[in-house]
Amino acid sequence: MVEWLSCPACGQRYGSFISACPVCGQPNLAQRAPARHRKTRVKKIWIISGVVIAAVVAVVLSAGFGPSPSEKLAEYKQYALERINNDRKQFGLNPVLLSNNEAAQKHADEMLQTRKLSHWTTDGMKPYMRYSINNGTGDVTQNAATQFMFSDGDPAMEARIQLCKRGVAYCDEIDVKQSIDKLQHEMVYNDLECCNDGHRHNILDPYHTHVSIGLAFDGVEIFIVQNFENQYIDWGKPASYDSNVVSMSGRTLGEADLVDIEIYYDPLPTNQTYQQNADRNAYDSGDLVGFVISKDLPFSEEAFEDIPVIRATDWSAAEKNFDISFSLEKLTSEHGPGVYTLTLIGLELEKEDSEPYSLSSISIFKQR
Repeated sequence: MVEWLSCPACGQRYGSFISACPVCGQPNLAQRAPARHRKTRVKKIWIISGVVIAAVVAVVLSAGFGPSPSEKLAEYKQYALERINNDRKQFGLNPVLLSNNEAAQKHADEMLQTRKLSHWTTDGMKPYMRYSINNGTGDVTQNAATQFMFSDGDPAMEARIQLCKRGVAYCDEIDVKQSIDKLQHEMVYNDLECCNDGHRHNILDPYHTHVSIGLAFDGVEIFIVQNFENQYIDWGKPASYDSNVVSMSGRTLGEADLVDIEIYYDPLPTNQTYQQNADRNAYDSGDLVGFVISKDLPFSEEAFEDIPVIRATDWSAAEKNFDISFSLEKLTSEHGPGVYTLTLIGLELEKEDSEPYSLSSISIFKQR
């Protein structure tokens, strides 16, 4: 709505939007204040808008335009999984699923920190021990590999690499996917001379169901850990240890039935264990010190090659469900404190040529 004004000089009426009286030219004083107010208001709006825009830009810049480091790591792990399954497919094997057990990633992170490739962690643990304390309940076997920048004998390049390792100089980032490609190819197709095809056999093991992957890298070096898992037990009660008695219950998955339990022994791990074994390119399962069998199963002592046999106090099994308890006192009294690893062995009883394989493995730490 137009507001009508009267000129104070001649009395002429005109609209408030006119800057001066159309008859005598007297300035419209009523318009000046609103005009100044609008101008100031516009200026304030632009200042506030500028602050908001700056804040938004700061948030966007701080967040980054690409994926976060955790998202990028997940992408690389998925890529490594695809490479594993591509190789398994070439040999007619089922794919493995990606496990979320954290032992592999923690191991890779530690190796990057120490700059040393090893199956042992600095606390002296072997892969299956570390897997168990990270709540793993499958049977696990490990591949570990590394790729790093080469100096080609150039002293200047070698010096540069050493500075990069210490964080004093900058080195271009290793291409992670290219390194995964190279390491995967080496483990499958060029592993005999290095490791007697141990990595290859692990990748192409038909009984593996899952793999947990660890990747750690910087501008100089990349470490990869593949913890292949056999997960064939749907646990009702994972193995527990109390007063020398082990108890467990669950259901076997797949075609195999649980037939016995192998027990392996290692001394308690320490950093000295790591120092003594860090340079070895392979690890074992410890010393086989006992078997656990059903109390109702007939057996010949000779069949177990002088290894103690423990008859379970309770071994009920029906339609793949099992409930088992047994005493470890016979073994702990002989070997004392240490790591007792229980490996559940399965066999497809309906197949004549069936071979036993690990269904699950749990490490129990006896401190005293």
